[in-house]
Amino acid sequence: VALQLFDGCWAVGPAMRGTAAARGEPSTSIFDLVEAELGTEWRRATEALVGNSSDIWETMYKTLPKNDQGSVDAAATQYSLNRFFLQKYRWRVRGLALSGTAWGKNTSMLVVEEKMPSGLRRYFRDRVFQQGMVQQDLAALAATIELFIRDEAKQELRSAYKTLDLNPEGKISWDSARDVLNVYTTCFQSGINVSRLISEEAWREKLDTPDSRAKAESWIKASPYPDLESYSFTQVHAFLQVFAEAHLHHVHDMWSSMKDRLLTFEGSS
Repeated sequence: VALQLFDGCWAVGPAMRGTAAARGEPSTSIFDLVEAELGTEWRRATEALVGNSSDIWETMYKTLPKNDQGSVDAAATQYSLNRFFLQKYRWRVRGLALSGTAWGKNTSMLVVEEKMPSGLRRYFRDRVFQQGMVQQDLAALAATIELFIRDEAKQELRSAYKTLDLNPEGKISWDSARDVLNVYTTCFQSGINVSRLISEEAWREKLDTPDSRAKAESWIKASPYPDLESYSFTQVHAFLQVFAEAHLHHVHDMWSSMKDRLLTFEGSS
């Protein structure tokens, strides 16, 4: 999972890159490309995410260093994407956070590059590492990364259903919903892909514990659907947001505690 806790390329012409696109106005070519490569529903989802984050990107883009064409380089791209996900979701996305190298030197900053269709991958690689990124490109790339991360989470959740021999297209009981969430979250926290679990027996033997079940129950009770008799896939998927928030708080508390211990150690030395 990318989140730590989804042959021709249509180019944007120079006039658009230096004017309308640089000002953040809609660039139809990137959305057309998304639709051609991933379908109409993915285009609509991309446009919705770009629209919902327009204020963040408009404010941030003004502060980024730009070249003579009004676009930003790979360093500013990685920095701004990392800042965007931290600001909007408090996500630390693998490939974006600075990890020992200078901004822009991490070639995995596209994050979900291996999942992108070839045309979309070339489009973003060309702009990140060659031509430069304008505001619309940054917003579209952020939306693409987010959609693939969320899509991967859905696929992992479906694998949790499969592990327990449950049908994601039908409704499941409260107990089964707890077990599905337990499979997903214990695998996530252990760094295991759910799809690699061989059987329910293997999961119960290695990962299922009274503590993990109790945590899954607490996340269901904190969700918008705490006590239904049965749950749809969409409702079970909503539990993941509760888990993500709890996981982020746990990571934050862990790092804060570590920082305090380091400061105490430095003060006493």
